[in-house]
Amino acid sequence: MNGTFITLIVICFILFVFLAKISGMLFNKNKIDVFKEDLGQIAFYVWTFDKELSQFLLTLDDIVQSYNKGENIFISKEKEINSCREYIVENKEYLKKVGFSNYDKLINFFSDLKVYQKEFFELLGKNKPFNYLVILQNTNEKRPNG
Repeated sequence: MNGTFITLIVICFILFVFLAKISGMLFNKNKIDVFKEDLGQIAFYVWTFDKELSQFLLTLDDIVQSYNKGENIFISKEKEINSCREYIVENKEYLKKVGFSNYDKLINFFSDLKVYQKEFFELLGKNKPFNYLVILQNTNEKRPNG
């Protein structure tokens, strides 16, 4: 009887820790940050209740890791980018609810990108690198015009 009771307590403890991890990720004020979080670990926890979201997170993690290595992801990960974009289009509101609300504008942008995908990839340097000059102005500096 004591062995069964201890086993039951251990199983309950593991279950509660698991549920605490999932609820902490989903309902925390600081939502998922794709560049700081371990998306593989989040995908592992999410896999129990949504396998498609888990696959999306793993694919997104693969794209982010390739980008961080300096690869041209528009060539090497084009298929993965397209599958992520399709998932975003189909599950736009769901992604905002499960922790991607920080990326609200980006999710809307990707869902509208289908029409201009070829031009967008070209501008971001898919076939050849581009140099862009971004001019910034300091609003705190005094200028003759006031």
